[in-house]
Amino acid sequence: MEPGIVLYGVDGVPVRSVIPLMAILRPSMERILGRALDQARLELLVYQVPDDRALLDGDPVLVNLSGGFGYARVTVVEGGVVSYRHPHRVQEVLGQELQRVLREAQPTAKVWGFYLAVSGMPAPPLAVAPLDGLAMSRREAPAVQGSVAVAPYAPGEGPTFRIRKVEEPPPPLASLDDFPLLGLGSGDADRNAFVKVLMPEPLHADLLEQRPFSRDLEEGGFLVGRVYRDRDAEGTFLLELTAALEAEHTGASLLHFTYTGDSFAALRRVLREEHPDAALLGWYHTHLFPATAAMGLSSIDLELHFTTFRQPWQLAGLINLDGRRPRVLRFYVRRETLMVPCPRWVLR
Repeated sequence: MEPGIVLYGVDGVPVRSVIPLMAILRPSMERILGRALDQARLELLVYQVPDDRALLDGDPVLVNLSGGFGYARVTVVEGGVVSYRHPHRVQEVLGQELQRVLREAQPTAKVWGFYLAVSGMPAPPLAVAPLDGLAMSRREAPAVQGSVAVAPYAPGEGPTFRIRKVEEPPPPLASLDDFPLLGLGSGDADRNAFVKVLMPEPLHADLLEQRPFSRDLEEGGFLVGRVYRDRDAEGTFLLELTAALEAEHTGASLLHFTYTGDSFAALRRVLREEHPDAALLGWYHTHLFPATAAMGLSSIDLELHFTTFRQPWQLAGLINLDGRRPRVLRFYVRRETLMVPCPRWVLR
């Protein structure tokens, strides 16, 4: 079977012939990688891993009807050499380009469903439930067995204890001018950024040049150091990185990098014994392909950050590895529902 994408209209019925997969995948990867891939061979390996976010908002709204196969690994081969290999949500790697094509072809249609027709997957259904209600984007709460009903307190009664949140003291004040800045890094235009990253020259050189990261598996760890409120820009922070510690007891697969409770227990021990003045500032991991402006953190990375690192100033560090070019180091911070790049300065 020739790999393709089957489209379904709002009534849940297929509306046209199959769109060749490469007609969507190739321009999508060109956008992500920032270069032409005319001479490249592209491979898409789809995993039977459900994606709970099968709905992609936008114009038009796009529903992945093969959401039980919600993730895929994209491989790009150029000149006989693998230049890119990374997992993605199917919506991430196909959705935006498919939306663009459908918007141009049928500008009045506001909802489409699509089903991946590739080898190893079940055949596309002859019809699905109508898409106007987008019922498939919601999940009913599962029935709970063995639950116990708890009677409410009687009028005037209440628990015999009280819970209150213990507020942590605010970080101390500091200014960029308090630190011995080298000529490397960002300029004055970035001094009002929400988070400014400061790192000593040896740590900067370690991550960019010296640390022997694997070329076969992504690796990750914790960023530790000190956090300050920037007294020159109210509501912003300075993060002084002092170490990038390799994480222990992590779970990993082709699709996920997971920190466990033991990971954080080991981190607390290391901080207590080796870095008593340091706090957890965030995490870092590697990508095994060149950096581009369009491809920073993947949706899988975003999910890990938003569910694990809850302080608004905590960082996600990304190191792109490519044996043919220098490494690229970037830092991101949460701003509402997005992750945005952070400027950085190198310290003497």
